[in-house]
Amino acid sequence: MTASERTGGPRPSKFGLGSRTDLRESAVDYLTERIQSGDWPVGQQIPTESELAAEAGISRNTIREAVSSLVHTGLLERRQGSGTFVVSQSELTGLFERHLSSKDRQDVLEIRLALEVVAAALAATRRTDEDIEGLLASMTARRETADRNDVDGYVEADLQLHRQFVRAAQNPLLIELYDSMLEGFRETIASYFIETGDPCHEEHEALVHAIIAGDPLNAAIELRVFLDSHLYHVESTAWPRVHQEVGSREV
Repeated sequence: MTASERTGGPRPSKFGLGSRTDLRESAVDYLTERIQSGDWPVGQQIPTESELAAEAGISRNTIREAVSSLVHTGLLERRQGSGTFVVSQSELTGLFERHLSSKDRQDVLEIRLALEVVAAALAATRRTDEDIEGLLASMTARRETADRNDVDGYVEADLQLHRQFVRAAQNPLLIELYDSMLEGFRETIASYFIETGDPCHEEHEALVHAIIAGDPLNAAIELRVFLDSHLYHVESTAWPRVHQEVGSREV
């Protein structure tokens, strides 16, 4: 115990001496570390600003600014009358979840199209045996949950299938970007399944088979055709519907 603690004085700052800006940035880093380390898991309420200020040995105003910064980046959320809660462990994920939740379904689908067509083509040339096993397992889970009309299970299985082939692309930046958006895709997947009752098994099986066969052209085409049906469902004309056989289509 320090002398100041024994005498009831303020606790020394964890961050040493520095300008107000330096202290605020250090406080942001400190709070971010508590979140990303799992010390404060998603859904947990964080300590009050007074408690955090006492713990860190800095002013309450500095802590308030640091908390506000993390609210802005999407890691924290203030809930009136309840406190401040962790809503994401990644700034990128928090940012995209916040923006995707307020966007039109067409906008979300077009973002998926831009990312997943490239990922499908790359996956066909880079997939490993482990990736193939994961794709087949995800396809089985997707079909079983759809047959049971288990919407939540189906959405989770569908997300895992798409994440599986994005991971098979073996591009760390693409994987990180896609993972940061993944939760924002749930609503479009659930809405399409609930509204149409069509799980699009044939399209997904054709996509998976093209990836397994090492055929990047048809993998990209099958992915595009599948998402095209979603776009048409939300009355989009961004991409023309393709009717011809896979072998005669052009990306």
